[in-house]
Amino acid sequence: MRKISRAQFLSTASPLLAIAGSARLLAQGGDTPIIIRDGSLKIRSAAKWSDFAKENTRRRRHPKNGSRITSVVVELPGSKNTVQFANQRCEVKVTYAGTDVLLFTNPNGRNLRIETNWDLFKPGAEIDDLEHSEANSKISRVIIRRGDTTVLDESPNGGTVITLHYQD
Repeated sequence: MRKISRAQFLSTASPLLAIAGSARLLAQGGDTPIIIRDGSLKIRSAAKWSDFAKENTRRRRHPKNGSRITSVVVELPGSKNTVQFANQRCEVKVTYAGTDVLLFTNPNGRNLRIETNWDLFKPGAEIDDLEHSEANSKISRVIIRRGDTTVLDESPNGGTVITLHYQD
């Protein structure tokens, strides 16, 4: 076994520590995204579903009220659309198997809520997932509104992924 000097150790360790520190900062960036995936509709949340407050039978509120939507990414086969938000109301409506899932914020882009028929959802294979009880359908419509303006209106036919970035 060969000993290395302190200078050699630090010259090797410093870049590794810098990379580890950068990864930690990125991971702690406060983003708790909501990901909606097609094919047996799955909704994944970085925040625990049990932490979402039930406002009524159809509406749940994200536990991080002070966070805001910064962007919504819609991936369809062959295309990817990113809609940026700057402290603006965000509304995302997804239709799957005749069920609407509405995600919306206050006018300032904060206080994300989700409204749907929760009786149609069950725990998914992963702890962060909820799955629609109808496993053989596809997302048939995605509408995104920024403020009072519709900025995206798509009628996909499978392979859809929607990511709402919700950050501090």
